[in-house]
Amino acid sequence: MLAGVTGAVRNARVIDEGTEQRMGERGRRRGAKGRALALGAVLVLAGCSTGPPKSNPAGGDSGRAELVLAAFGDSITADPGGICPDCTPFVDRYAEALTAATGTSVAARNHARPSLRVAVLLQDLMASSSLMDAAASADAIIVGVGNSDAPWNITDDACDGPAVSIDFVPWEEYTDECIASEVERFRPTFDAVFKQIVELRAGEPTILRTINRYNDWIGFEGGEVPPEAVEVSVSYNVAWNAMICETAEANDFECGDVGRAFNGADGLAPLVD
Repeated sequence: MLAGVTGAVRNARVIDEGTEQRMGERGRRRGAKGRALALGAVLVLAGCSTGPPKSNPAGGDSGRAELVLAAFGDSITADPGGICPDCTPFVDRYAEALTAATGTSVAARNHARPSLRVAVLLQDLMASSSLMDAAASADAIIVGVGNSDAPWNITDDACDGPAVSIDFVPWEEYTDECIASEVERFRPTFDAVFKQIVELRAGEPTILRTINRYNDWIGFEGGEVPPEAVEVSVSYNVAWNAMICETAEANDFECGDVGRAFNGADGLAPLVD
């Protein structure tokens, strides 16, 4: 069952129209490459099958599903939408896997949204009645969040401060110390997210799953990504992925090691050849 999550994740580096206009020619090339990687990953997770997107593939639209799968997270977990309009989201694929394993129809309810940060997810799970009800009533739950919290995507990190990946990233400022600091500052928030979900389920039997992250800085050609970016991103992912899985497992979540599945034991294998 865990393999259904581990092998079903996609790259979705989301760039809004306003941001893309500011990226310049080099940035647009990287943006196009990122979307190409996203499409490749989606095809991998979908088993290279295409067809109309299915919001409830296992349970169907008629009648009431016997089990409910709820997903919470960022663009990695959300419906791929325009990135791959004919692909089936990995959350729906997991619902299909649950149906096959249990013999019971499963309805997928995907509450993920692009650019969501883990702190906002925690706020939603504590204050949004609709999301709280979604978690409280789900028989299986997937949490996939954190891509938007990487230090090169935010402006309040301890490594490069206001610099973000659409600008020039000063990779030389990414030391082992700041990476460790960045990873650890998110541990309490992830812990609180997992605890809140467990609390909302109130002791009911639940399949609890999460995923860590893969490296979307490797596999580029033509020197588009400098060697120091690869080195930093690998170091960060190793620390981040360990933190995610440790925190999840401490709260009875199983952790899909997407980083190892997609990038290999050394973290250097490109997502798409």
